[in-house]
Amino acid sequence: MNLDSSDPVARCINTFLDDCFLIRCDDVFPLRNPATYVNEALRHESCIDYVLVSDPHQIIDYAVVAPDINFSGHLPLAVVMNGGVSIDKQKCDSKSIQLQLRWDKGDLISFYQFTGYFVTPLLAEVEKCYCYVVTAAI
Repeated sequence: MNLDSSDPVARCINTFLDDCFLIRCDDVFPLRNPATYVNEALRHESCIDYVLVSDPHQIIDYAVVAPDINFSGHLPLAVVMNGGVSIDKQKCDSKSIQLQLRWDKGDLISFYQFTGYFVTPLLAEVEKCYCYVVTAAI
């Protein structure tokens, strides 16, 4: 959903974000191209994907990435934040260290259970807001 629209559901989500003190990364870097969904065949683009943070001062960079090969209309979002991982080189073996997540090697069942656990309460709040808006419109 385009959260910059005046749609009642967008207003409800924005209220939720404000209540939880969450900041959109695209608001921290407003001069960047906000289109996160692109359909070249229909010549349509919109901003419907977001990264939320609680401390905007920790964000170093934010970008919508347009890879050469993308099988989806949704463009990947990249965020660079302060922080990091300290590595004790004495405990490391000579094998190379993988510095990126490999989504193709991920445990999908755990991923879906984990995200379902945390997203379900948010979905319930959105549904409550939607029901309120639909009831108020009638």
